[in-house]
Amino acid sequence: MERQKSNIYNTVCNDIAKNIITGKYNDGVFPTEMELSNYYSVSRNSIREALKTLSSKGLLCSKQKSGTKVTPRSDWNFLDPQLYEWFSELPEMSSVITKMLKMQGILIPEACADAAINATSEQRVHLSKNYQRLSYHLSHSPENNQQTKKILGDYYKSIFIASNNELFSSYAKILDIIYSSTGDDIGEGRCSKIENYQKLYNSIMVADEDSARKAAKTLFY
Repeated sequence: MERQKSNIYNTVCNDIAKNIITGKYNDGVFPTEMELSNYYSVSRNSIREALKTLSSKGLLCSKQKSGTKVTPRSDWNFLDPQLYEWFSELPEMSSVITKMLKMQGILIPEACADAAINATSEQRVHLSKNYQRLSYHLSHSPENNQQTKKILGDYYKSIFIASNNELFSSYAKILDIIYSSTGDDIGEGRCSKIENYQKLYNSIMVADEDSARKAAKTLFY
C-alpha cells in the first residue's frame, strides 16, 4: 500500500513538473489543489505533497491571497539532481545541458585542485580505478562516444567526491544525468588526448593543487 501511494505521488509530481518545464502554465494560471485532484484522480493530500516538493525545488511559490504560481526559471534550483531528471525526457534538456557544460569548464578545475589536497586514501584508490578505465577506453575504443561520456562522467564524479567540498559533491550527483543526456559534444576540446587526463590524474595523486587546476583547464580551453 505504501509503495502504491509512493508511485502515485511520484507520477503526479513528475507530470506536473514536466508541465511546468514545458511552459504549460506560463500564462500565470496554475490549477487549484481541487482541480489537480480531480484531473489526476488522487487525493488532495497527494497533490499537496507534490506541490510541496515542487516548491522546494523552486518551481512553484504559494501566497495566501494570490495562490500558487510558477516561478521564473532563475529561481529554480539547478543544483538539484531531480530537476535534471525531469528535464532529461524533454526537448528542453538540450539547452540546459549546453549551459551546464559551459559551467563545468569553470567548476571542474577547482574541484580537481580541491581533490589534490583533500582526497582520502580510499578516494584516491577509487579515482585511480576510474582513471585506468578511462585510459584503457581512450586507447582502445575512443570512437564509442556514448561509452566515452559514461566513463568520463564516472571519472569526474569521483573527482568531485574526492574534493570533499560539499558544494562540488552535490554537483557530482548531476554528472550522471548530464553525461548520459548530451549529444556528441561533451564540451572538451581535447577529450581524445590521453596525456591531458594523465597529467591531471598525476597532479591529483601527488597532491599538487596548482598543477591539477592547470591540467584540468587544458581539457576545456
